[in-house]
Amino acid sequence: MANRTAQPQDSLLGGLLWEYSPSKAYINSLTRIALYLTFIGLIFIGLVVLGFRASSESPNRQSFLGLALGSVLFGVSFLIAAWIVINLVNREKKHRILFYERGIQDIQVNRNRSAQYDELKIWQYSLRTRYGGQHHSYLIRFPDGSTLRTQESEAGNRVQEYVCQYQVPSIINSYEGGSNVDFGPIRINSQGIASSLGFWGQLGLVGGSSGGLLDFIPTSNTVERNSHCKLIPWSDIKQIEVRGGFLYIKKLRGWSVAIAVREIPNFFVLLSLLRYLKYL
Repeated sequence: MANRTAQPQDSLLGGLLWEYSPSKAYINSLTRIALYLTFIGLIFIGLVVLGFRASSESPNRQSFLGLALGSVLFGVSFLIAAWIVINLVNREKKHRILFYERGIQDIQVNRNRSAQYDELKIWQYSLRTRYGGQHHSYLIRFPDGSTLRTQESEAGNRVQEYVCQYQVPSIINSYEGGSNVDFGPIRINSQGIASSLGFWGQLGLVGGSSGGLLDFIPTSNTVERNSHCKLIPWSDIKQIEVRGGFLYIKKLRGWSVAIAVREIPNFFVLLSLLRYLKYL
């Protein structure tokens, strides 16, 4: 549930603008899942108890014991799953993300961390649902390397908005000052664009999926690889576009490049820079 709040201040982050906490619908859905898992687990164990009573005088008691053991294992597995979900419910009830003027604070049961917007990196993943729909998942990395995942679009979009607001001006200043500007596998400077990922041919043969990779956690090596990449000069670039979960860099001749959006941190900051340079 998102709540507009008023007054609190943080000496480093400024005034509080907005607060996110998990919605009641989300908490209730997790609670229902825990109840269903508990119910199914108890049914399995209850059937075993009833079976023992019914088979006390049965000649096939030994074969029943094997079946009973399997049922108990199923029942215990469901109860363990229910316990995990209940713990998740308890954690989510206390989870809050506070959006200040200059940064965010992530408050969880055993963790309290904060960062300014110009220190954050965020990856966005497009996830396809079973019925053809689509929603987004967000991975936010703090300066200490720890990460926060959320599928709440309101919170994810708010982080993206503030990150862009604070990082775009400094990124443009760095570019205009002649510095390299890094976006994970992409490096941009006044000479052109270099990429450590996704070199494919003119036929448009692109490997991989445009869906999300929830288990993907970027590392610092992603940025370091840029120093070994071949530069594409601005004069060789015909067009840059975003399509089907990929950023395409089309050259006037020779090979073109396609990089999965999910690999690019602060992707919307990159788009803002490319628009400023008149390539989008």
